[in-house]
Amino acid sequence: LASINREYIATFFDARSASEYNVDKFFSATTDERKFDILTVNENLWRDIRNDVKDWLTSRLPIWLEEEPSWLTDYHRSLIPAWAVDDKALLSRIRNKNVEVILENRRRSSVAKVIGALPKPKNIEVILENR
Repeated sequence: LASINREYIATFFDARSASEYNVDKFFSATTDERKFDILTVNENLWRDIRNDVKDWLTSRLPIWLEEEPSWLTDYHRSLIPAWAVDDKALLSRIRNKNVEVILENRRRSSVAKVIGALPKPKNIEVILENR
C-alpha cells in the first residue's frame, strides 16, 4: 500500500460491489459525458438500472444529434444499444456508416476470439489414417 498513488487509496477500501459502484457513478454524474461511461462497462453491471439508462438516452439523444458534442464520437455512438432506442429513425441517425463499420469489426473480433479459443483440428491425413 505504501507504493500506490495516494489518489487511489480509497479504492482499496470500498465495500461496494462493481454493480453498486457503476450505478452510483451513473446517478452521481453531473455531465452527459460522465453518465455515458455506464455504456463502456459490461451491461450486467448495470442491468438493475437498464430502464433508467434507456430513459436517459431517449431524452438526450435528440439533443446530442442536434448539438453534436465533441465527446460523442463514432465509437461512443457504437456503444448505444439498439434496445435503448425505440425510434428507428433516430437509431439510423446514430448508426452512420462509420458506426456500422465499428460494430461489424467488434462482431468479427468476437467471432475470432471464439474461433481462436477452439482447439486446432488435427492434421486431416492423420485422422484419415486412423479410420
